[in-house]
Amino acid sequence: MRVFWVLIGLVAILAVSAIGYTFMRQGRTMDSLAQATAAQVKAAEQEARLAAEVAATAAENEALRAAPPETAKAQPTPPVPEAPAGVAPASAPEASPVTLPPATEPVVKPDAAAPVPDPAIAATPAPTPAATPTTAQGPTTPSGPIADPAKIGEYEVAPGTVEQKPDGSLFVDGKYVVKGAGTPEDPFQVSWEQLTSAADSFDPQSGKKRIPQRVAMLHDKHVRISGYISFPLMVEEPRECLAMLNQWDGCCIGVPPTPYDALEVTLAKPASGNNRYAIAGNVTGVFQVKPYVMGNWLVGLYMLNRSKLEGTDFGGPAGN
Repeated sequence: MRVFWVLIGLVAILAVSAIGYTFMRQGRTMDSLAQATAAQVKAAEQEARLAAEVAATAAENEALRAAPPETAKAQPTPPVPEAPAGVAPASAPEASPVTLPPATEPVVKPDAAAPVPDPAIAATPAPTPAATPTTAQGPTTPSGPIADPAKIGEYEVAPGTVEQKPDGSLFVDGKYVVKGAGTPEDPFQVSWEQLTSAADSFDPQSGKKRIPQRVAMLHDKHVRISGYISFPLMVEEPRECLAMLNQWDGCCIGVPPTPYDALEVTLAKPASGNNRYAIAGNVTGVFQVKPYVMGNWLVGLYMLNRSKLEGTDFGGPAGN
């Protein structure tokens, strides 16, 4: 009986091992099937991506083929903004009529007085005409106008009034006082109020296309102005900066400038030393009125070339 039960146990062990081996083979088969299915899914995804990329590339190619005529139409607009510097020959006729009338009146008077003394004292009238021209030249100096351009680029200049005071300063349009002579040795000292007033008569988007004389008179003259300074970012020795009426950090803090209250400054020498960290100061250079217009929108107006920067504030407000 013992041998019988031993044989039965062996048969049971063999049966269990056979069943276990079968299940193991089935598990391996299922794993291989799952791996094959995953590989097929990946291959299908790759094929779908490739198909999408091919379709996108074809769409881009078609868009590029259709783009050239539009870009060709859009390209002619950028050259419009560039406005060449104004020519000042028309100022000669304005200066000549002002100086001629006072000179002719005193010259006629000595001629009329000369025939009256007919006796032999003809030698005495000679010195009198020499004295009269000197007196005639005296009054013309205070009222002598500054030679201003009659046109800047394609824009006309709206005439204004300029009076010269006894101290040499100019009283413009009965409101603005300009000191200096507009030379490198004695530059004009200009206020922001005078520059921003250009918006009253020059705004292409509103149909106003005349530059006021109080601004045009500064064109190509040496000008000095005080304001806030902003340098371009990530530049160690900048040669350009903005001079502004309001403080602005170039991104998020302050009031962004407009074409009327900012100057594009080009420095004669790169900013170095303390000037590199100046947030306000004085800039002196050659002032230019150069409207930059795109689609009747004014983008820029004033430039200051060959300039010198004198930093005055390194954390405080700028004064005018």
